[in-house]
Amino acid sequence: MSDKLKRPHSGDAPAAKRTQAKDDVVFWMPMSPQGTLRSVLQQRAASAGSTPSDTIVQRILDARHSQDGEEAPDSDPFISSSFDNAETTPVAHRTRAVPRPLTLSKSERTVDKRRLLSSLLQREDSDAKENRANGVSPTRGRAREVSPTRDRARETSPTLHIRRPEESARAPVDADGIDANGDLDLGDFDMDELMDGLGDCDDLLQGLDDEPAGQMESQAAGQMESQAESQAAGQSEGQTEGQSKGQTDGQSDDQPDQTTQYQRFRNYERCLTLLVSEGWYTVAQNHAAADAAGAQAQKVVRVYSQTAARERLLLLRGEWLATPIAAGDYVNIVGDVATDGAVVVDSRAAGVLPIVHPDTLVSCTHLADALACERRAVLRERVREIPEGARASAAMLVGTLLHDVFQSCALQNRWDDASVAAAVRRVLAGSAERLWESGLDEAAAAAQVGEVVPEFQRWARAHMHWRPQAGAAFAEHGAAGGSVAVARILNVEENVWSAKFGLKGKVDLTVLAQYAGRALVEPFELKTGRRTDSAAHRAQLLLYTLLLADRYGVDVGAGLLYYPRTRELVRVPRLDAELRALVARRNALARYVAHASGAARRALPPMLRSEFACARCAFQAPCLVVHRALEGGGAASAGVGGDAWARQTAHLGAAHVAFVRAWLALIDGEEADMLRFRAELWTMAAAHREQQTGRCLAGMRLDVASAEDTRAAGFGRYRVAFVRADARPLDSQLAVGDPVVVSAEPAQYALAVGFVAALDRARVTLALDRPVRGVPKREPRFDARTRQAYEPIVELRARGAAGVATRLCAEVPASAARDVFRIDKDELSSGMSRVRANVLRLFVAAAPARVRSLLVDLAAPAFSPLAAPAEAAVQALQLAQQLNAGQALAVRRVLAADDYALVLGMPGTGKTTAIAALVRVLAALGKSVLLAAYTHAAVDNVLLKLLDSGIAIVRLGSRAKVHPRVAHLLPADMASVGDVERFYARAQVVATTCLGVAHALFSKRRFDFCIVDEASQITLPVCL
Repeated sequence: MSDKLKRPHSGDAPAAKRTQAKDDVVFWMPMSPQGTLRSVLQQRAASAGSTPSDTIVQRILDARHSQDGEEAPDSDPFISSSFDNAETTPVAHRTRAVPRPLTLSKSERTVDKRRLLSSLLQREDSDAKENRANGVSPTRGRAREVSPTRDRARETSPTLHIRRPEESARAPVDADGIDANGDLDLGDFDMDELMDGLGDCDDLLQGLDDEPAGQMESQAAGQMESQAESQAAGQSEGQTEGQSKGQTDGQSDDQPDQTTQYQRFRNYERCLTLLVSEGWYTVAQNHAAADAAGAQAQKVVRVYSQTAARERLLLLRGEWLATPIAAGDYVNIVGDVATDGAVVVDSRAAGVLPIVHPDTLVSCTHLADALACERRAVLRERVREIPEGARASAAMLVGTLLHDVFQSCALQNRWDDASVAAAVRRVLAGSAERLWESGLDEAAAAAQVGEVVPEFQRWARAHMHWRPQAGAAFAEHGAAGGSVAVARILNVEENVWSAKFGLKGKVDLTVLAQYAGRALVEPFELKTGRRTDSAAHRAQLLLYTLLLADRYGVDVGAGLLYYPRTRELVRVPRLDAELRALVARRNALARYVAHASGAARRALPPMLRSEFACARCAFQAPCLVVHRALEGGGAASAGVGGDAWARQTAHLGAAHVAFVRAWLALIDGEEADMLRFRAELWTMAAAHREQQTGRCLAGMRLDVASAEDTRAAGFGRYRVAFVRADARPLDSQLAVGDPVVVSAEPAQYALAVGFVAALDRARVTLALDRPVRGVPKREPRFDARTRQAYEPIVELRARGAAGVATRLCAEVPASAARDVFRIDKDELSSGMSRVRANVLRLFVAAAPARVRSLLVDLAAPAFSPLAAPAEAAVQALQLAQQLNAGQALAVRRVLAADDYALVLGMPGTGKTTAIAALVRVLAALGKSVLLAAYTHAAVDNVLLKLLDSGIAIVRLGSRAKVHPRVAHLLPADMASVGDVERFYARAQVVATTCLGVAHALFSKRRFDFCIVDEASQITLPVCL
């Protein structure tokens, strides 16, 4: 076979790189955007004496040529390759052209994506049929290690073929729509609709990347195998020297993996939706006529499974019939499914869950909130902050303080009066800024926390034990359910991202709950309100069981809710009906949160239309603005009452509506690109992402000795360093200050988030939100059903006949050094929620009308004559030769502005010097100044010129991102509300980045002037 390919513009391409593995010969071929794969498929088919494959996508290609009035080309005019019969690959070695889409530009991907997809979906041709007849099973996709069981399943599972509709009469079909030849009846479908659905989905190329498919296929099994290997590499505490590697996890060599037997949602397949149609079924037939006796409606979804490398039929019935899914959507089929036949999802298929848009990680808290109002939940995902800028309520803050006190005591298992009082003092001292923001002082906060502390102590005496006690009761289904002890604390504020379930959340405590004869991993949630019948609380806890099942690799069947104000501990079992309802609600919510295409990006759920509920909703203002601007709604469709509608929207004109629509569309588009980058975390292997994009560091080891709790307030409290496992130099796009996500291989996502604090060729130091504990480690005598024992932070043991001993473990265990980590750049760390909030805040009723007039209606800014003191200050600077004539003119113009002034200057013309001079003049005139820029470096460049000014300056931001020479301007540790008040009151100049204005200071204070440096580098919503 000739390995020389020619392109019209690039000349001779490099020779194809041949790679051989077992029974598969793979040719990595360069590709043109004009249809290389069509040529390869046709020529390969010709060499094998067969006809080109017939698939959905192949038919799309033919239809597109027909619509253009031309015939499908017999060969690709832009590429030539020849087959030498003497070098033709034997039938047993399947020759394929495997695309490498990541080497294509974005425009090339758009042009060629349908042809690229066709290579994946080609039906089994004559050489593969002959292989199967001869007992040879060619591998699909890139050669990789898979289990013998999976290999055998594939050998006995031929790919489903597709028959054209006109061929339907040739052979009868069975209940699954498969005829005697194994062909799948495609039936009629809307070609235009399918082409549009596939054509708008840029992510189709993801299925052509062999690395993600391999990662998806081995994710569930690899997770537990990695734990076993890690356990075998080093003896866990308490494990004897004589235990063999085969006995890790408490099992002998000849024992089956109990987790495999018991974890219901262990396996899943990542699939791409190709076609969605409506159909009917009966008890006897999966496909029936609409007028058949007993026929019921179903949704027929044809998907391509990237994990199994085959097409499947997904039949959604009953409560799943309303699942929002369209061509081009990704869907995870979670659970064990049969190798052959259609996958039926209904109320009887309790072990199978369809997860639509799995790359959209829906917050468990927001999903639980959707039970009351789905629209509010979507707004919380998109905006998250209240546009009217209301400060944190005192009640919410007290709840947070109670969480902090409870967790602090639990991590030491010290509940005596002195220890609890010390914990309260520490928490209040570390919350001085939050108290100042909410309007509480230390005495009032301590009094409210003190009301609940005795109940914490009572609960701990009853439940913090190594075995259940007589008085340690819990309720279940509204009745007494028995006794439970919290025998171990496995993690605190555990952050989990699940690409399997499309969920994310942060669990208060992950505990080992000890029941009579069972020790089970369960989520523990502390609820400081008085309601104990909240459906949202139950929903949130049930969703956490899915997250922990994914994180720990065991079946998590229940969780614990603790209500200290009512002295109740409630156990919430995971019921199948509730779980299905929550997943269905999650899919509906993801439809609005995900960025699929076109107008769907801005869609919101329908209005709740409840005057009572909407009047008390914190999101009423942005909700009504969006309803007016994006949905063209009015008072009748809003359902909130005429007075509320007029109050919130009467000021909006046509220009305002157009402004909101335009900017929110642009924000949605940018966020869609960011979401694709984030999805690379689980759709690309770490090494592949590092090599192809530079947005990842793969194969990293944690330096346990470097782990440090700085106890600094705010984000980035925990410092830890990572080094390369194989000593290769660190070479990536990461830089100091970049936001990152730390995950453990193979699929433990988001163990911690933070930013890069220091970086060189050998070592990267991160400032993280929590300590990195690594992959959960099983202990000896682990049993997936009765003893789900993992390495803890706190363990309670027996002491004497009835006593309790506490074993405290390191927050970063030594075993974490054996794990392999990946560090990914987090494109969505700040997200676009704040930017959306800036746009919507401009149009709520409370926003200044003058600002809307200037920015939206483009009213001309006003200027006044320059006052004498200001002129004198500028002249003094000129005399001191600190300003040239152009800079002085710019400063005068700004000082004369009543609204705003724009200063334009090329690089090197002295804009930073002019800004520093302007700040000096404003300070001399007694004005307060907010200094901002998009980057920390730009802010610090101005401050460096003001260090000798004597002006009272406060710099807001993370210490790791601030220039060392201005770090002394950062807020110091302040132990009281009074200290915070005095510190910020003296500041005449406050400097921060544009995205740093969420600080509590800006809800308490207004400034006379705001200066934005490098304004042309940021968008208007960010500047707002």
